[in-house]
Amino acid sequence: MIIMTVYERIMEITYEGDFKDLKFIENRIALDLHKKGLSLDYSYSYNLPTDDMYGKQETESNNLTFPVTIADEDAFICEYRSDARKAVEQLCENGFDAEFSTINIVEKKKEWMAVRGRYFHCHFGEVIGEYTRIPRVSLAYTLDNESTVSMTTTFIREYGSWVLKFIIEYEAENITEKKMAKEAVIDVPLEDMVFIRTTVEETLSNYLDSGDLDFVVECNSTIKSESEYKCSQEAVDKVMKDD
Repeated sequence: MIIMTVYERIMEITYEGDFKDLKFIENRIALDLHKKGLSLDYSYSYNLPTDDMYGKQETESNNLTFPVTIADEDAFICEYRSDARKAVEQLCENGFDAEFSTINIVEKKKEWMAVRGRYFHCHFGEVIGEYTRIPRVSLAYTLDNESTVSMTTTFIREYGSWVLKFIIEYEAENITEKKMAKEAVIDVPLEDMVFIRTTVEETLSNYLDSGDLDFVVECNSTIKSESEYKCSQEAVDKVMKDD
């Protein structure tokens, strides 16, 4: 039995700024990112998100009511079928000629689609990694030694700030791959990371009311079952510096 060693790197970028006071700002940002190939959805979605899951879409709602009549005369209206049924049963037991019917009012309107999740489903044109949903939504990169690097990316609004998180994992068969793993979790997904970061920053900047977009970076690497250590500044700069 081969025991795999997992090298994990987590990079979290928190963005702050003077954002516009807009209704549905999260929904608007999710739409903009979807158009650029970064679709927010649940981690367990079975297919790539589609256009009708974002922006303003026509929705249809049914408003059911249950009017009760006594001797063919309107008596009262119940909100629930079970209440109407019980009321009619009691009325009939007391000698009244009662019955209920169902009225369904269909309302159609356009409304903003809710942000469905925090996981980025990546389908931008120049994506390097292979989109996969197993074991979770991520981009997978196969190395020459047949090892795999995976990157899961999340994006969520927390207390007025926006948090972009990269979770990168490399599974190795033995500890001798440590140096290769440290380089792989930095360099292998780098191009996709830079695209995702710059796209998020450009999108957020469009919603600033004034000033610049500020950010704080927290980056840690871990060898599972071993100690945690800070990412080097060089590793951070590779992702955060624009060409």
